[in-house]
Amino acid sequence: MADFVRTFRALGDPARQKMLALLEDGGEMCVADVARHFTMTQPSVSHHLRILKDAGLVTAEKRGKEVYYRIEPSELRRCCGAFFANFACCQGLLKAAKKRGR
Repeated sequence: MADFVRTFRALGDPARQKMLALLEDGGEMCVADVARHFTMTQPSVSHHLRILKDAGLVTAEKRGKEVYYRIEPSELRRCCGAFFANFACCQGLLKAAKKRGR
């Protein structure tokens, strides 16, 4: 249950949701590239990205002075699928999503 809490807490912030959307569209981005889309400081963007990384939603790779982030779709599928599998109302939706994902 702690995994769910950490993941959904990370997903609960609108800025982090926007960062995930940027990474989904852009593939891989460094902190400076992500920061261009926000009015917050680069250290604040780094902090939000670190929360997403700690939740397993993104991966990070340091290259020189820059850290590049990319979305980790398998963790989103694993966590969200496992969470919603606890609800009988979601069983049909999960089965359909698995079929589409193959």
